[in-house]
Amino acid sequence: SSANLAPVAALRLHPHDFDRVGVASGERVRVSANNRTLVVEAVADATVAQGTAALAVNAPNVNVNDLIEAGAPITEIRLEAAR
Repeated sequence: SSANLAPVAALRLHPHDFDRVGVASGERVRVSANNRTLVVEAVADATVAQGTAALAVNAPNVNVNDLIEAGAPITEIRLEAAR
């Protein structure tokens, strides 16, 4: 089965960014941009540059496209603990 091949809806952050956000790897975060919000798990990933975040656009049950402004070179996001 290919069911386990789909990416998990998790926001990847550099391990040093967790203290700034106020969460630990494995906790849920609220990701906001362009008046839209998603809640996903945050996971540590040392391959992600500090100060940036990565979230797969084809993750199940999460519409990342809602956060993206068409034509913008980058999307600035706000992160906070989703407790």
